[in-house]
Amino acid sequence: MLHAESAGAQPSSPGDTTSDATIKSSSVGMATMDPVSTHVTEQGDRHHNEHIQLARLIALALTQPPEPSDSTQRQAILHAESAGALVDILRGQYQPPNSSAELAQLRVDLHSAEASNASLQKRLGSSLDQVAQLKLQLETSERECHLWKREVDKSVGLITSLRKALTASGAEIKQARTAQTAEVTATQSALHAAEFMIKSRDEDITAPSKSIVERDEAYKILQGVSAKHFQQLQEIVLSLDDDGSYKLRHAKKTIDEMRETILRQKRVISRQGFIPMHDPHMAAAAGAGLDVPGMDPASLKLNARLCRLLAERFPEVMRIPGDKDRVMELRIRSRQSG
Repeated sequence: MLHAESAGAQPSSPGDTTSDATIKSSSVGMATMDPVSTHVTEQGDRHHNEHIQLARLIALALTQPPEPSDSTQRQAILHAESAGALVDILRGQYQPPNSSAELAQLRVDLHSAEASNASLQKRLGSSLDQVAQLKLQLETSERECHLWKREVDKSVGLITSLRKALTASGAEIKQARTAQTAEVTATQSALHAAEFMIKSRDEDITAPSKSIVERDEAYKILQGVSAKHFQQLQEIVLSLDDDGSYKLRHAKKTIDEMRETILRQKRVISRQGFIPMHDPHMAAAAGAGLDVPGMDPASLKLNARLCRLLAERFPEVMRIPGDKDRVMELRIRSRQSG
């Protein structure tokens, strides 16, 4: 009977001309589409045909059920997941499940579940112990946190007062720094002014110092001239008091030097005012108004006036170094020609 049912189910599919025409028209229409669309269309048509065949097989199984005693086969038909499985059931190829094997598998699963439950119970017990310890630690931490909060509340006032004191001290330090900066700036300005004043005074002191040095040098020269003059005077006095030959020769030397000086002054006078100055010591002594040995008072007075006049009018010319000679020309004219 099963073979007849399956054979009777097959002729019904060719008689459905509508579905065949639809498939043919759809296949012809999709021939011009791209490969992806063609594949999707073919897969959809295949699923559609499978659903049609499955519906026909279910209708056949329900309209022509098996014997009433085979309830397991009926349940298998109702729970079939594909057309192939349903065809196998209808052809008598169905095997009912083995209850003993399933029971053994269930016992194995139960044993493993009990073992897993025991391990979970142990883990639960240890977890409960850990939870109790954690609760105890949490309570201890909460108490410590409460104590710390109380200490913090007590310290807030102290910290606030310290901050106020720090702010006040910072403001005072800032003011003191500003005042010190102003004092330093004023001191630096005063130092710059004092430095400028010292430089100006140094410049003022430098010129007198130079003049003092020059005067000291002139004074040393004059001291040498005066010492020489005094020595010559002493030798002259000694030569006049004693008739010794040595002193007479020395006096003769002095007289010769004085004679040369007198002759030199006469040559100056005879040259009508052209005065050659060969001895800077002599010129300095005459400029200072000192007596020069070997000159009569009139000549000495004339030379002293000339030297002072030249020193006043031409100071740079009268500065004659000790190792050099300088020739000066003095031309005297009468008042009528001038």
